[in-house]
Amino acid sequence: MSIVEMRNRTVLGLLSLGLLWSAPARADIVVTIGDAQIAPGGSGFVNVMIASDSNDSLNSFGFEFLVTTAGATRLEFVDPQPDPQLTDSNYVFFGNSAAKETPFPVGAVGTFDVPNDDFVGGDSTDDFSDELLSTTPRLLARLRFTTATGLPPVAGDSFTISLANGNTFFFGSNANSPYNPIDFTSTRGTVTITAVPEPTGLVLALTGLGATLAAGSLARRRARRS
Repeated sequence: MSIVEMRNRTVLGLLSLGLLWSAPARADIVVTIGDAQIAPGGSGFVNVMIASDSNDSLNSFGFEFLVTTAGATRLEFVDPQPDPQLTDSNYVFFGNSAAKETPFPVGAVGTFDVPNDDFVGGDSTDDFSDELLSTTPRLLARLRFTTATGLPPVAGDSFTISLANGNTFFFGSNANSPYNPIDFTSTRGTVTITAVPEPTGLVLALTGLGATLAAGSLARRRARRS
């Protein structure tokens, strides 16, 4: 068996173990999903940050992210996800990521209620060591979304990005086990669809700003002369 195959099986095994575990008993990890604004027809990123309120040690995690909305339009995960967090120096496993050493995406985009509204994945340290977390947030994931869907959203639409708690886990080692589950809390994020200013409107806005600045400059010169 190749090293890549072993790593892949290890990550898949951690995901399976996390789904079966139901009673974590350590201090909280805090996951914060960011907000974003995306123009109709465009795409964009949302950063997901991880921190700890008591210096937890982390060696593996699995997640399930969902996109939901009360309306009929759709925002979707880009499939496959590009996983830019793996090369970001603030990534929680930067320089020691098992996923970075494989040719496969961190996770898989799928369907929960509607197409491409679900993203399941995970990562572990490549050498199975622990990464010490602190109250300083670090990057857990950078999720990419697209509005180019079968039911494209329009300006004013909003979408909620959340963790499916039952299918999300975080493991760290202690004296009894190398994969000790850690409690976590999460904060949802919001993606808002915003209109792009028309070129004419933008020119008018800049013209108005220029006029305001010019008027202010003239008033200051007059004040100095008086």
